[in-house]
Amino acid sequence: MKAEITLNAPCDLYGRNAHILQQATSSLQGSIYMQGVKSKRACRLSSLIGILSMGIQSGEPIQITAYGPDSDQNLNQIVHVLSHMQ
Repeated sequence: MKAEITLNAPCDLYGRNAHILQQATSSLQGSIYMQGVKSKRACRLSSLIGILSMGIQSGEPIQITAYGPDSDQNLNQIVHVLSHMQ
């Protein structure tokens, strides 16, 4: 399953926001990846270093892909987390 979302947080995907995203994926089954639509760089969301190395900035479109059991629920949960970042 895939979803594309634009990061509309008032700050970029660094520090606290990156940690929140990584924590949200830590209890989920399967694999969840994030890819920058413009940069084409990708990482697994269970990796804090991977998320930080992406350098995703506010306003940047990203694609989330989920594989494995409950991939649709996992995808919806991650999209929800990204949509409500502060």
